[in-house]
Amino acid sequence: MQWVTDHDRRDMLAAVKYLKSRNDVPTAGIGIFGISKGGSVALAVAAEEPWVRCVVTDGAYATYTTIVPFMRRWVGIYVGTHPLLRKLAPNWFYGRLALAAVNVVAQRRGVKFLHLETSARKLREPVLMIHGGNDTYIKPEMAVTLHGKIGSAVSDLWIVPKAKHNQAMHIAGDDYTGRIVAFLDEHLAPLEVGVESDAIQVAASRTASAVKS
Repeated sequence: MQWVTDHDRRDMLAAVKYLKSRNDVPTAGIGIFGISKGGSVALAVAAEEPWVRCVVTDGAYATYTTIVPFMRRWVGIYVGTHPLLRKLAPNWFYGRLALAAVNVVAQRRGVKFLHLETSARKLREPVLMIHGGNDTYIKPEMAVTLHGKIGSAVSDLWIVPKAKHNQAMHIAGDDYTGRIVAFLDEHLAPLEVGVESDAIQVAASRTASAVKS
């Protein structure tokens, strides 16, 4: 399923629980870096898991803020009303139709779709959202709308020009790696010295290597 479900949420929470059980992970918490749907799940989990200290996403999206713009664009295929009438219909009208359809799919699939917009409002952890300026799947304006709902006092949205969905790394190059590592270094700074500090430095080095690869 392209939309974030309760199954995705449970998977990531299980991964976080596993990390908590390891001896080589900083006790103060972790950062999550998620791409596309993974970024969306990361936002949802960070809103409820205090151990997550910061989040980086690339191409994240929410259900409502993605469906409604596409409905406004393509509803004319199914409804033969005057274009002006379709344009004048308020967002809440399209939103009601969208959520009704999503609920039908959820029942048929045996899942629950998460309201990521609600999770975003609950976020208090620092967030760095990255998005492709030429993303034709999740339009940049959709990312702007989602970013505007984030409740954290520290949040940034980086639109990478000319980048398509999940392609910002290839377009931005070293700047992509540098911004992510700098963000994690800042917001995963050790709360206490010693072993935890060493573990954070190792985690940051591994993150830089993973992004470059």
